[in-house]
Amino acid sequence: MPTQTPNLKLPVPLGNENHNRASYIDLINKIDDNAASKQVVTEHLDETTTGAHKAKNIEVVDVNNLFTSTDVEGALKELFTNADNAQKGIANVVGSPALPSNTLAQLVTHIQNAKNTGAVNLTVKGQSANGTDSLDSLMRKIANVEPGKKFASGKANTDINNVVTVHGLDFKPRIVHINYYNPSASVTTYHYMDNITRATTTKGTVIGVHMGITSNGSINGYGEIIERSDHLTSIFYDDGFAAYLNTTSTNVYWYAWE
Repeated sequence: MPTQTPNLKLPVPLGNENHNRASYIDLINKIDDNAASKQVVTEHLDETTTGAHKAKNIEVVDVNNLFTSTDVEGALKELFTNADNAQKGIANVVGSPALPSNTLAQLVTHIQNAKNTGAVNLTVKGQSANGTDSLDSLMRKIANVEPGKKFASGKANTDINNVVTVHGLDFKPRIVHINYYNPSASVTTYHYMDNITRATTTKGTVIGVHMGITSNGSINGYGEIIERSDHLTSIFYDDGFAAYLNTTSTNVYWYAWE
């Protein structure tokens, strides 16, 4: 019984076997069945031939271990998955109007439009900015924008020492305006101004203005400017103020500006 070659499985007669015509024909047919014509080989090697090399049959020599796949088709799938995940991740970070379905070119446009808008808004607020600035640079410039002055108002009562005290503001007031109605049928108004150069709890300057309408309908009033450093003026705190009004247990309306 002849043995066979490892690749084409061609019969190899043993030393005691005779080679006959039938064996010869069988050998020729097996060679022809496993052989390719010159034309087929040429077409296979031609780079323009469609489907000549299946991606799944081509090995990837991954020297830097960038892929888990070992063939070209698997490596291409990994590249697509990574790119798709990155694209959707960028869209989610940018937010509206960017969408996960946007192309990379569209995402670039959305990001640039947002930078341009931010630069314009910063410029309006007095900051030098341009759409070509880095995103990090634009974000840092926001901290340099001068916010508007804060304002608060409310109602309070003077204590037994004729002082109205307010705490709980989220800013240190520099100007306080107080109105109250007194039994003499008049409205008394006081303005308190803090000296910016003074410490947190230092007394400020009071401008007192008294004006009212008497019972017969006439209007009277007077004003005074007082520079004092004692408890009879005002104290400005980081979160409020205390002011002397020369009236006990009286409802007052106050207005504070930063």
